[in-house]
Amino acid sequence: MHLMMMKKSLDQLAYHEQQKYFRETLVLPWNIDENLQFKLVSNIDEYLEASKLMHDIDVQNNKMNPDPKGFKILAHDLLPSTIIAIAKYKGKIISTMTLIRDNPLGLPMELYHDLSTIRQNGEIICELSSPYFHHDFLHMEEQVIYPFMRYLWKYAYEWYGVDYITVSSHPSMKNFFESIFLFQPIPNPKKGTIKSVALYNPIKTSYQNFKNCYGSSQNILNNLYLYMQNSHTKCDYYPNFEYFQIRNNYLNPNFILNLKDQVTDFDQRFDEKTKSIIANKLGFYSYDKIGLASPERLRFDMNGLATISTPFGEHSFLAKVLDISKEGLKIHLFGSEALNFDTPSLLLKIQLGPNPNTRSSIIAEPKWHNSKGQVGFKVKAKDAEWFRLIMNMKKATDNLQLYDLQNNLSA
Repeated sequence: MHLMMMKKSLDQLAYHEQQKYFRETLVLPWNIDENLQFKLVSNIDEYLEASKLMHDIDVQNNKMNPDPKGFKILAHDLLPSTIIAIAKYKGKIISTMTLIRDNPLGLPMELYHDLSTIRQNGEIICELSSPYFHHDFLHMEEQVIYPFMRYLWKYAYEWYGVDYITVSSHPSMKNFFESIFLFQPIPNPKKGTIKSVALYNPIKTSYQNFKNCYGSSQNILNNLYLYMQNSHTKCDYYPNFEYFQIRNNYLNPNFILNLKDQVTDFDQRFDEKTKSIIANKLGFYSYDKIGLASPERLRFDMNGLATISTPFGEHSFLAKVLDISKEGLKIHLFGSEALNFDTPSLLLKIQLGPNPNTRSSIIAEPKWHNSKGQVGFKVKAKDAEWFRLIMNMKKATDNLQLYDLQNNLSA
């Protein structure tokens, strides 16, 4: 009922009064049905079931024409950094949301909205899709949407390596995102006459913002800050993030081969430029080679930290590792004003998060840098741990597994 009220809005109240009213009347579902499960798509059957659900809802709402095969398949789904999350009830997918990270194809909402104002300093953005709900389970919408958002929020905050979550919201969902989850309007104008509203949330300060807004409430039923902090539920399933890779856990070359078998017109859905981008992100020089051989190059999007030292150790800098390969890596450098990019080689000591198995040292040459603090390095010399790190990351990619968050935390 509360969600329905937000979708209809309260025209008799000023907008800021509406927001206050919706927050005060919020009733959060603290007791979650044990038959619910929140997880990431992990195989082709789940992917196609989620794709069909999105297709059927979009066709019903006149957002797309019926697909001959009954699926909504986006090129972004085939990029390793795209995350498709699902809510299952007694084994059936009843809701889905997608996170699409910055990528060479761009974000879908950039067709209609200018995001340059939140990208001025090299910030990494991801787009959150509006939630899809199976029509037979709409009566459970409020029981599902809040724990589902909590699940995805934790994923984005802790592992996805982004600065902002954006959403291209239908006007009916604007109150939900702005009033409850504190999204803000993106100031730049729309492109064309699209009805959707562009919103963003600075993920790194989001929990503090929730605390500032909700923290004084003594009523746990409407205290979103406490609710978002309480994420240790047995309904939540996350992948193994041991090597801090930013990668979904369904996509590999065999997945695409299986998808081609089940969706006969699959290859005709994308132009040659899109196929080339997909192949490149999967480690192949040619789209036609996907699944027919091992990847020809290994490169991984990352969310980890590294320390960079000057040749004689006079200075060291903290850096965020953006991607990594056997031959080099890309980083975002903090405090780079004292770093001489003409230096032929630098010592890089790398450890991804708290995992000691990712510790290694390399001598690397800076090949390029930009005004946003990003630097590209070519590896010149490496220790045995570096090669072991790359191989372990490949192994982790090939054998992605789901873990119960409760078990993960107690391990």
